[in-house]
Amino acid sequence: MRRKFKSGKVTTMYRTREIDGVQVREECTTQDQMNEASMTENEATLSWALQGAFMQPELRAMYGNVGNLEPATTQTLQGTIDIPSTLDFYATLMIQAMKIPEGVPTLTTKDMAWTKEEFKQS
Repeated sequence: MRRKFKSGKVTTMYRTREIDGVQVREECTTQDQMNEASMTENEATLSWALQGAFMQPELRAMYGNVGNLEPATTQTLQGTIDIPSTLDFYATLMIQAMKIPEGVPTLTTKDMAWTKEEFKQS
């Protein structure tokens, strides 16, 4: 899809598809075709993060889907986590860099003037 915008309603759009190894430019004129082309583009553009090291089974088992699974989260911040030797080089560097340096105070919900209930709702 080309990133060309006009004012007013979109009545047609184009997408490039690969058919039998050949790039083909295809016009989308119906709402369904435009929706399909947009979803395909979004999937290709936005799903690349799912290929990252932290979304692979080994680290998802340690940290969970959103990175808040204990005890790995606390151990990472404290620098005491046992990093698997099979882990990707850059993921290992990232985990090591997440250690909170000595002398940096840890904030609590009390420091933010929030109750535990307010924190859970945010």
